[in-house]
Amino acid sequence: MYLLLTLAVLVGIYFVKRSWKSVKQKWDNRHIPTPPLDGWIVGHVYTLNKAREDNALLDTVMEWRKKLGKNYCIFMNNSMLMFTHDPVVLKELATSINVYRKASDLPNRAIRGQKLIGTNSILSGNGKNWAIKRKHMSHFFSKTNMTALFPQCKEHLDRQIVSMWKEKVGEKGSVVDFHDLMAVTYIHFMQALGMDDPLEPQKVADMTFRILNEISIKDTKTMLSYKKITEMKAQSVIEIVKELRQDSMDVVKKISKDMRSGEQLPDKQSMVADLIDAGRMTGKTSKLLKHSQVFEKVVDDIVTVCLVTDNLVKQTCTLFMILEKYPRIQERMFKELREVEVESNSDLRNLKYTEMCLLEGMRMAPALLRGLRTVSQRENATNADGSHNFAGYKIYSKGFRIAYNHYVMHHDEEYWTDPYTFNPDRWTEDFVPTEFSYTPFWAGSRGCIGKHLAMMLMKLTLSALAKRYDVEQRFDKENPPEINQNVAPMKLKNDVTCFLRPREVQ
Repeated sequence: MYLLLTLAVLVGIYFVKRSWKSVKQKWDNRHIPTPPLDGWIVGHVYTLNKAREDNALLDTVMEWRKKLGKNYCIFMNNSMLMFTHDPVVLKELATSINVYRKASDLPNRAIRGQKLIGTNSILSGNGKNWAIKRKHMSHFFSKTNMTALFPQCKEHLDRQIVSMWKEKVGEKGSVVDFHDLMAVTYIHFMQALGMDDPLEPQKVADMTFRILNEISIKDTKTMLSYKKITEMKAQSVIEIVKELRQDSMDVVKKISKDMRSGEQLPDKQSMVADLIDAGRMTGKTSKLLKHSQVFEKVVDDIVTVCLVTDNLVKQTCTLFMILEKYPRIQERMFKELREVEVESNSDLRNLKYTEMCLLEGMRMAPALLRGLRTVSQRENATNADGSHNFAGYKIYSKGFRIAYNHYVMHHDEEYWTDPYTFNPDRWTEDFVPTEFSYTPFWAGSRGCIGKHLAMMLMKLTLSALAKRYDVEQRFDKENPPEINQNVAPMKLKNDVTCFLRPREVQ
């Protein structure tokens, strides 16, 4: 009885301390604009949960932006999250990368202890090694190098991807899962750039879909629940991750062996070979001389590329979701795609209206809906009173995080005229959006290193698709596809189904 009483007292003291800490945090930061609290202890937890249930999280954040201004904060129990929709502040986040770092505990870093992409990949890392790899890979992904990469991608498109389309669509046409079709297509392109056997495109597309389907960022620290994993009827996500990483390791070992034996084709560039070179450079810097350690980091990069390729899939799918409501725009875009012959990278510049549609599609539905930054420990307290200066406010919260929302910025009436209307014509040659008001690829030194490759592949895919098929959206009228507002990397609700008819079959 005495032990139970002691335990009850200790538990009570623990919860009183946590409650006091939560209340004090909100009181100390009362000078910062914030939505009405659900309670002094829970903060805004109930409001956020209700928004998630209604698939209205982005709409809720947009309403807060209109009512509270460009910078405000919300509270989730003991956690404080600072929101910013200020281009000036966003520029600071993008350029001061030693102060504002990518969070290391997001669900795409690891799942229940199983490493997914880790914290040192070319797209998700921080620090010196990340900077070395990024600098080494900058030429491969540069705009000028797209001229050299185009023939590899075009050859693979004509030889492999078109055959895959014919197999899936058939001679007379059929209704296809457009998401799956684009997923396999873009993974095929990665194969053309060195991610070869055993990374078979359909298999990788399926694995990537399963993994991303289970990553749900409900708050800044939510990981995939163990219950959800164990209840999966097929192979668990953890096993899929292990298989994807093992297949990636096999690719790394194969290409590394070819590099040592001089069997790499001199007329083709290999993204994996460049990643191996970059990994070895960081290995020497970190005194990691074992091949296995270097190779593991390269595997992180390959898995990252597989997952990020899904952004192209979502971007292409959402474009067709939007175009369903704008048939005249789709007709105009397809007319251009069919009239312009694309035999070189320079030919893609002639797809001007198509590029305008892509830019507008990425404005209305960016593949990465929002981002998150954390303040580095050494910069956490910059003032004598323990506060940190941010966006014109003193922040009294150790380890607070900063959220920014691409979707909200792209629909802000301060920067965009009629933001909820799909209007490709706004993207004239002399139109320049306000700096950091348009960030589908983010910007600054942390901007997407593969943005030029992404644009090239999307244009090349649309050109080949339009020349070979008539595309008719056939969405379920009762359950049409829509954006899931609850996750950061875009996730679509319901199927994106389209009828593809070979153009020679009328």
